[in-house]
Amino acid sequence: MNCNFYQIAYSIDTSEPSHPDFKIFNQIDNPYEDLRETQHMIDFFEAGFVKDDNKFYGLVSPKFIKKMKICFDTINNFINKSNDYDLIVLNSDPKWSYFYFNVWDQGDFFHEGLIETASLLNQNTKMIDFNARHNKKTSSYSNYWVGKYSFWAKYIKYLKDVDHLINKLSKEKNQLFFKKANNHFASIYPFVLERMLSNFLTAHKDINFTSLKYSRKAIINSATSLTDKILLLKYIDIIDALDDSKDLGKISDLITQINSIRQTARNQNPLLRLISNVKFFFK
Repeated sequence: MNCNFYQIAYSIDTSEPSHPDFKIFNQIDNPYEDLRETQHMIDFFEAGFVKDDNKFYGLVSPKFIKKMKICFDTINNFINKSNDYDLIVLNSDPKWSYFYFNVWDQGDFFHEGLIETASLLNQNTKMIDFNARHNKKTSSYSNYWVGKYSFWAKYIKYLKDVDHLINKLSKEKNQLFFKKANNHFASIYPFVLERMLSNFLTAHKDINFTSLKYSRKAIINSATSLTDKILLLKYIDIIDALDDSKDLGKISDLITQINSIRQTARNQNPLLRLISNVKFFFK
């Protein structure tokens, strides 16, 4: 089974497909600078581009190929072997599930205040489970996934429900979602909404899905610092085993320990950090 990939074009600069197999979904007149991919996905589905369960459909940003960091043929081959599923999660950063307990902790580290803002959705109902464990299979950070019509229909309804909750908030609280995110030019809204897929999978155990598989080596190599590479080398198998046994307490404790090591390394000068890395590697 193949996939119809569409790339969002929200400006003239993004109107050329980043891969020959991609079709363009023209949103130049509707860039949605605050709502971003969430509203693009809703428009895409409601315009009828997702037709049936005989194919997968994906709507990706112009940076998809660059962010995935792996050959598109590898992605396409995996999709073609996954006919029996309704959803395939294309996690662009599987390493983060070894450094953060879930996508919310990861998001709050890079965009401080994200959890505080997202928690406003839990005022009258538990929309978000901030204590859920998101492993390398259930973590999603960038709206990178492909699905059949049956999944698209469920998830688009869910996203519209979330957006409706945000619009029902008082003006003061609603505006917090459209405040500039820490460390980024975009508002906090898209960073909350792009993490809702992981939340959706946690809440809906019946979803028939799989996730793009990465080798152990590929995950370790994706780390950008020597400290993180060594930590993955030492702990990736342990955390995978704990995830398999669903020992959430031990996972949480170990990730806390790992981030203590990472924080110490960040605070060291380059020479001291190198010495510490060497000692830790041979420990």
